Amino acid sequence: MPEWIKNLAIALVSIFVTYLVQQYTYLEKNKIKKLDVYTKFNSNFISKPKFPNSNIKLLIDDIEKSKLGLYEISLLNYSNSTLKDMPIHIKLTPENVNEFKVLTYYATGEKNIDSLVKEIKPTSFDGTSYLFSYNIETLNRTDKDNSAFTLNILFEGKKEPTIEVVAIGINTQKFSWEHSPFQQNITKKAIILLISLILLFILLFIFIIGPLIAFLTKPFDRKSDKAYAKKIYETIVNENLLEEFNESKQKLFVQNMLFKQRMAIWDSNTKLSKWF
Repeated sequence: MPEWIKNLAIALVSIFVTYLVQQYTYLEKNKIKKLDVYTKFNSNFISKPKFPNSNIKLLIDDIEKSKLGLYEISLLNYSNSTLKDMPIHIKLTPENVNEFKVLTYYATGEKNIDSLVKEIKPTSFDGTSYLFSYNIETLNRTDKDNSAFTLNILFEGKKEPTIEVVAIGINTQKFSWEHSPFQQNITKKAIILLISLILLFILLFIFIIGPLIAFLTKPFDRKSDKAYAKKIYETIVNENLLEEFNESKQKLFVQNMLFKQRMAIWDSNTKLSKWF
């Protein structure tokens, strides 16, 4: 079998196996309900305008501030079902409690509807972490980037804290666009398109490009075959290998030998190689 056919077969098998593994992984993910946790940290959400000789002030509880940050924590439901009355607990731990302070916050449900979210208990600070607890009326599943819950926190600080999100009976994971069924469908279509293009190229090569190349190179192949036969004939003559044969018999011997050589090569090929 020609080397390019082997490489092509390996490539097609690899693409097919990759597609099967991806589909299996997607189905396995959907068997276990998970919520994706998306975060966006902006330490310079609001800044005091810098105008010379101005009396503009940024005040929080009558205390002047130079700038404030916004920390957005969102939940996206990429699982295979809608979730109802889901308690959510969020633990926010700054690297240095003296350099991070929560000033205010608010939570909303899907499409920024605040009535879908109820605070279970007021936010607390235990000396190392801020604790938030909510009950979400509905966590609709989504295929794209529609958030089912968003907690916006206005803070003072520069470094992003670590967070831990706990949902009763449901696992959570860090947001990835690859978890989205919408992205999964795009990937699936891209793989199908790639396989289709490869198959189209193979068909074009077999039925159009290959025969065209063979037709165009036929004169060169004949010339090469004749040169090869001539070298064999000259070797026989120069070495007196068939001195009992006259010239016509020597040439016929060379023809028969080359024909049998081609047939031996042909017979050694597999059925697939012969078809190609």
